[in-house]
Amino acid sequence: MEVEHGSIVDTVIKFAKQFFGVTMEVDDVRKQLMPMKFSEQQSLMSAMQEDDKDDFLTKIKLPSPEEKSVEEAGIVRPGMPTPPTDARTNRFMNKQVDDARPTRVSSGNVAGGNKTATGNNQKTPPPPAPDAQGQQRQANSQGIQQNAQSLDDLQQQVARLQQLATGKR
Repeated sequence: MEVEHGSIVDTVIKFAKQFFGVTMEVDDVRKQLMPMKFSEQQSLMSAMQEDDKDDFLTKIKLPSPEEKSVEEAGIVRPGMPTPPTDARTNRFMNKQVDDARPTRVSSGNVAGGNKTATGNNQKTPPPPAPDAQGQQRQANSQGIQQNAQSLDDLQQQVARLQQLATGKR
């Protein structure tokens, strides 16, 4: 493919349309090209000139199928001929469709298998679990009280020793 109007942006848009049937916006292409180094842009141009679709796809992210209209997405209506595709294009399109699907996360419960009480006949909830910080504060408070008691005992012993040293009883 030849460079369109001396512009890599126009060339990327034309390449995506021609080989993948995808219409890209100028701003989207510019956002992808901006962070690329000059050598990466040159490599992209070489890939497009050699019609290397795989190399093109490693450098440019095409829009997902939801972003395209019915005609652009290649959806076939009754009576319309199916466009010819090759295996690489089919794999690419299937991967984009798979990536666009929302993932399902199963909770593992069956219908009606709630583990918690519901409705007005709920039992009283269990008391909240003791708070780890509250337990730590309580342990610290007990330690402070023990240290204060030990300090008082030591001060009394020092006072007695001073009395003995001076000879007073």
